[in-house]
Amino acid sequence: MEKNSSRLEYRLYPMLKKYNLKVKTNAKLETVKELGPKELEVHVKASPIEGKANKSICKLLAKHFKVAQRSVEITSGLKGKHKIVCIDDEND
Repeated sequence: MEKNSSRLEYRLYPMLKKYNLKVKTNAKLETVKELGPKELEVHVKASPIEGKANKSICKLLAKHFKVAQRSVEITSGLKGKHKIVCIDDEND
């Protein structure tokens, strides 16, 4: 996927919601805490090895927002603790 393609998709599909994440890995509990209107703090049990934490983040956010897991996409920050995710909350 091209770097600018997520921006294009965001403009073409206004039902996508964009969130800034601050991620804590190796946590005891998996939680989602809202810090602001578009900012979340996510704690996951998974370690940040081989994308395990990213998969866990997508799964946890899908459960939190009550959408399918395929509706959650990390668009920036795959290798860092600060991430940007897009969530398609339109009902399938």
